[in-house]
Parts: sequence; C-alpha cells; structure tokens
Amino acid sequence: MECEHSNACKLSVIIPVYNSEFFLERCVCSLLSQTLREWVAIFVNDGSTDQSKTILEKYAATDARITVVDKENGGAASARNVGLDMVTTEYVTMLDADDVIQETMFEKMLAVACRSNCDLVVVPSKVQQNNGCYMEQEYERYGLIQEPAKFLFRNVYRGPVAKLYRRDIIERYKIRMPEDMVMAEDYVFVVSYWTRSQSVYALSECLYRYEYAENPNSLIHRFCRKELPYSAYQKNAEAAWRVYRFLCSAEKNCIELSKWAYELYRDFWKMSLNSMRHLDLEEQRAALKSYVSVLEGDFGQHLTFFQRFFMYHRYPLVSRILRSIKQILIKLKQIFRKFLSR
Repeated sequence: MECEHSNACKLSVIIPVYNSEFFLERCVCSLLSQTLREWVAIFVNDGSTDQSKTILEKYAATDARITVVDKENGGAASARNVGLDMVTTEYVTMLDADDVIQETMFEKMLAVACRSNCDLVVVPSKVQQNNGCYMEQEYERYGLIQEPAKFLFRNVYRGPVAKLYRRDIIERYKIRMPEDMVMAEDYVFVVSYWTRSQSVYALSECLYRYEYAENPNSLIHRFCRKELPYSAYQKNAEAAWRVYRFLCSAEKNCIELSKWAYELYRDFWKMSLNSMRHLDLEEQRAALKSYVSVLEGDFGQHLTFFQRFFMYHRYPLVSRILRSIKQILIKLKQIFRKFLSR
C-alpha cells in the first residue's frame, strides 16, 4: 500500500497510535496548522481499544493528506515499520501521538534539507519534566556539520522524532525498527541511520514539544519503573548487544556511538537481572544460561571496544592491559559455564 500525494509533496510524517484518545486531537491540530501545506501524514493505529481510531477517521474524512492504517497491536516498532513501508516521498519524519510540533517545523526542516542537500536535519526539543515545566535542548553547534557522529552522540536526543530523514538512505540500507525490542528500538533505528549519514544540519530553534511526563501509563514509564516481565528486559538486552557489536565493527568516527550502545546493553541487562527476583529457582537458572549464551564467543567484545577506544585516543599501554584482561575474562567465562552446566 502506498500513500497518494501530489508531485509537489516531498514530506511524509509517520505517527504510531495506541490508546492516545486524550492527546491525539492536539497532535493532529499541530499537524494541520503547519505553514508547509504539502505533506502526507500516515497514522498507524496499532490496535487501539479506545476512541483513537474514531478520532483519526474523522480527520481523514475531511483532509486527503491524512491516511489511517489499522493493524493488530504489535508495538510502536511494528507500527512505524508499516509507515516506512508506505512512504514514497523524498523525505520522512516521525511524530509521537502525544507530542506537539510548532507550526513552522516542516517548512524549516525541508527548506534546509533541500538547500544544503544534507542527509539528516535535527531540531532541538522542549522536553516536559516531571514538575510540568519544559527544558529546552541546546546543541553545541548549529548549521551544516560534516562527519556528524560525535556531534549527534553528544547533543541529539536519540529517539526518532524531531528529525528529517532521506528515504533513499533508509531504503538503500534497509533501516527499520527492530520489532523484538520492547524499548529503545527507535534508538537502534536512529543510530543505524546516523552511521550512514555524511552530513547533518542542526536547526537552532526548538520546534518540537516532547510530552515525556504527561502520560504516566506510557510504555517508557512502565519500563523505567521496572513493571515489565523479565522477558521484556532480556529481549532488549540481547538486541542492544547486537547493535553494540554492529557499531564496534564500524569506522572509528562512530566510537562514541559504540560506547552509547554498550551502556544501553549494560543497563538493560541490569534491569533484566534485577527482574529475575520474580522468577522461581529453575527459571533463574535458565535466565543465567541465556545470559551466557548471548555472550558466547564474544565475552571479550566488551574489552575489544575499550581497546579500540583507548587506541583511538592514543593510550596504547591501557589498550594492551585491556587485551590481557580480556584473556583472563574468557577463562572466567569458561569456568562460569561449567558451573551452570552442573
């Protein structure tokens, strides 16, 4: 299925929707108020059980730019992937159903993308805090930036929103959201795109309002409160490990992204191991075996990364020490496996 749009339309926006009836109309109204009139909105209703679908169909009936896709519940990653499969425009951006965009965001992002021919446009956001106030993000640099990996890692929110992507890069490298992750699957998409980007344009004006604290029942809040089952955290840790390995094999200008992926992997495994207290003894034993199997043949990958990191920053002695430690840890892994096999 493809979206119909005029020849002048260069921009598609993908919005996954799940039980968002209290925030959805505000989001749609911010779309309709855009000064850029030529765009296509792909709302993917991910099996909502509230009035979200009814609200979307009301707007789609009066505005041909709005397309509504209905699917069984499969999570935000699968919903965004459905949207990505439908895009035919030159550029694509993403929006969360409970967020709001400023009326000039599409116009300004598309203008700099066409003028500079950059691979990615990023926009600072206003992020809602727990006290209801908003914090405005700031970048250390603005304008066109070549070889952007370090800038992106240090400055830019790693979710998929508040960014303008080129569809040809997404399709050339078949970049999609990993659907086996419960959280941070959007981070994986963004980082995968970053590693293929040669240039980024950073706008200075906050044009996206991220309503992080407004919906306490959102998945991200439940995840951070550790209310999800052990399997959810385990799947995320395993997926983060795959991303980490991918980034470790990338060029050294992605070294800071590799560091981020390692920290993501480490944090997810901490959460999964903490959530094991709800399992019985046999389930805990199986979980530990699963943890070891993820590291099978790659236990030293942690230190391989740090070796590359210190060599990159010209600390060869530290790198050699870490190489020796890695050999010791490989032996410890073998001992640990023997213990679990009893």
